Amino acid sequence: MKKQAEELTIYRSRRVLFDEASALYDEVRPGYPKALVKDVIALSGIGENGRILPFSSMPQSSNKLQKR
Repeated sequence: MKKQAEELTIYRSRRVLFDEASALYDEVRPGYPKALVKDVIALSGIGENGRILPFSSMPQSSNKLQKR
């Protein structure tokens, strides 16, 4: 039982570290250049209310693109 509690504590501390590192990365990572966003939209041929499939492995990155 004690070993399971220790493993759970380690798991939780790693999760917190990952969450903090992820948030920091998202904070300091430069966004996509506006010209790139415009080019992607133009080349896609999507309409006014169309959607673009994210092309980044980082989930928050696509959110930044969609807000532009």
